[in-house]
Amino acid sequence: MIFVSVGSTYNDYLIKAIDIIAKRDNEKIVAQIGYGEYIPKNVDWFRYSTNIDQYYKNSNIIICSDGAGTLYRCLELGKKIISVRIAATQGVKDLGRKLEQDGNIIYIEKYNSVNDLVNLISKSLIDIKSKKIKKYVKIDFDILKFNKYISNLIR
Repeated sequence: MIFVSVGSTYNDYLIKAIDIIAKRDNEKIVAQIGYGEYIPKNVDWFRYSTNIDQYYKNSNIIICSDGAGTLYRCLELGKKIISVRIAATQGVKDLGRKLEQDGNIIYIEKYNSVNDLVNLISKSLIDIKSKKIKKYVKIDFDILKFNKYISNLIR
């Protein structure tokens, strides 16, 4: 199954593109559409879920926004991820670029239309099925221990 998530926002371009791909391809696709206006006709969909982890865990591939929360959760679960640029902040764009550079995800940053996105996602789906995705290693970081360490250094 392919799971599509727009997180806590919306991206009607992404949902329209997925709807076109679902009509054309023989893939089971479920989409979380957030508060978007476009209602897909060819995929199962919902707006929000209190247990979105079940969808992450039951999917083979996740297509999602470039929000840090969704990306890091799906990386922790070891999922193959295609991330689509949605957020307007520079920091998030840099995160998508960095994760792609490190081999953890495929990142779609630039598209001008729904048709562009259909083509880019279609190519990415082919690539991700055959591509070896680098396992993400979560860094265990405790800010309180770090602060204590720094305090001890400067004494």
